[in-house]
Amino acid sequence: MVEAEPSNLGVGSSTGITLDSVRDALIRQEDTIIFSLIERAKFPLNSPAYNQSSLSIPGFSGSLVQFFVKETENLQAKILYPAAASINLNKAIWDMYFNQLLPLFVAPGDDGNYASTAASDLQCLQVFFYFMTPLGAE
Repeated sequence: MVEAEPSNLGVGSSTGITLDSVRDALIRQEDTIIFSLIERAKFPLNSPAYNQSSLSIPGFSGSLVQFFVKETENLQAKILYPAAASINLNKAIWDMYFNQLLPLFVAPGDDGNYASTAASDLQCLQVFFYFMTPLGAE
């Protein structure tokens, strides 16, 4: 087992971080990302879930996916992270997922499973946000 240089990881040597543990963590992250994409690919695009005019909720202007993400993140912030004043989902990750990645791996079409589609999109966004956002970044 090769010990990682503490200066290369930005942590002290007492953490016990090794190259093997970093490799294992990266493999788990890759598996998590791939699994979330496989789960999302079970549904077609379901474009009405992204259409702002398809949803009518008093006091909210946006699509079902936007509503689902906003309300889930607000609830999680209140329960898990009470000090969080607001949620700021990284716009670059949002745009990359919906405009570049999603069209590449889901079939066109509409099966009417909009809530399940929104839940899968939320899972993917959370995975990407978690693994692609540097600590402390908004």
